[in-house]
Amino acid sequence: MDRLAAIMGDDPASRVFLTELLATLPRVETPEDDKETAVEEEAKFGSNRVTREELYSEAAKGGRVTRIFIVFTVLSSIVASVGMIRDNAGVVIGAMVIAPLLGPSVALSLGATLGDSGLMKRAIVAAATGFGLALVISVAVGLLVDFDLSSTELISRTDIGVAEIALAFASGVAAALAFTTGASSALIGVMVAVALLPPTVALGLLTASGDWTLARGRACY
Repeated sequence: MDRLAAIMGDDPASRVFLTELLATLPRVETPEDDKETAVEEEAKFGSNRVTREELYSEAAKGGRVTRIFIVFTVLSSIVASVGMIRDNAGVVIGAMVIAPLLGPSVALSLGATLGDSGLMKRAIVAAATGFGLALVISVAVGLLVDFDLSSTELISRTDIGVAEIALAFASGVAAALAFTTGASSALIGVMVAVALLPPTVALGLLTASGDWTLARGRACY
């Protein structure tokens, strides 16, 4: 791709379209030298490499605030709030499955890596929108519903330690690998939501309850 870009230069009439090739007829026999090179590259980089252009395109999609993004953020925040209030781990996990927080995080990281201020700004807006909605929804749920602060799902997220830092680090690394190798990011999105959604919802619920001591702890998370 870099070589093609160098050949094209700044010609506005030139454009490269990257599409997936499924098969060719007649079959093309790969020379032995090319086979050895392909095997070496696969062993070094893996078989599911993506180009920088593909990576940028996918990350840019996640850095946009769309109606679907807003709807899923609202729904996941409601579900997570109810799960914590009811002390139901299964419901909280369900909320993390539908939380769309992976996209803005990856877009922000890629924008910072490439020095793309435009992508960074869009990602920051998307991330702030997601966190803001989650916080507002959880505060609203906390004000409308009476709940017990002894809920295990809620209290367990008031302590910050090495385990939580390791979880956030592992989630970030997994997200980067999922995007750069072309692997499915569905489960990785759940991992990122584990580190982001429950703490935000816990902050909103604790703020609604007026427990400022625990709420400050969540803010530091």
